[in-house]
Amino acid sequence: MPKDPWRCDQHSVGILITRPGDDGPEYVVITRDGDGPSGVAPVAGHVFDEFDGPEEALTFEVSEEVGQTVSDYRLVAEGWRPNRCGPSQYLPDGHSGEAGHYWWIYEATVFEGYPLRPQKGETRDARWVTAATLQTLAERTAAYTRSDVSEDEWQRNPGLEPVWCHWLTHLGTITLPKADLKRIAQRAAAVPVPA
Repeated sequence: MPKDPWRCDQHSVGILITRPGDDGPEYVVITRDGDGPSGVAPVAGHVFDEFDGPEEALTFEVSEEVGQTVSDYRLVAEGWRPNRCGPSQYLPDGHSGEAGHYWWIYEATVFEGYPLRPQKGETRDARWVTAATLQTLAERTAAYTRSDVSEDEWQRNPGLEPVWCHWLTHLGTITLPKADLKRIAQRAAAVPVPA
């Protein structure tokens, strides 16, 4: 446990940054550095008290994680998901429920003509991918939760962050069997095993 434990506020914003592509919409994904959840994911972050709601957190996270400015956005989903936000999650004082977050999921566009600029120490490998690539990443996550992918293999070549398997299935961007989604949700809420 860190000297000054960070307490999670259990509110998160997720941002599906999209643009038209030759084979359908393309999405920005990143690989998180540091203490964040393991895997590839769209931009996301906490909605802390200093933000005036999820929309302000959305613009901050897009700027912080990929160096972009949002030109337009719309809410596409929201709700509670069991998921830990780092190597462990310190719950708010007095909270005895499960680890997780209330999520606001937005679809957003950014001003064109600027390269993605991941912030060192925050994110790496920011790139545009197709829905087919998101599907492949989600299938890798499902394989990992079935123990078909070792921890070492996962760390070298991760799939989609578990919580995003739910949201992208919910939105119809990817498809996964219910058994896989259940196993992935359990993995998202589990206390991570130290490497």
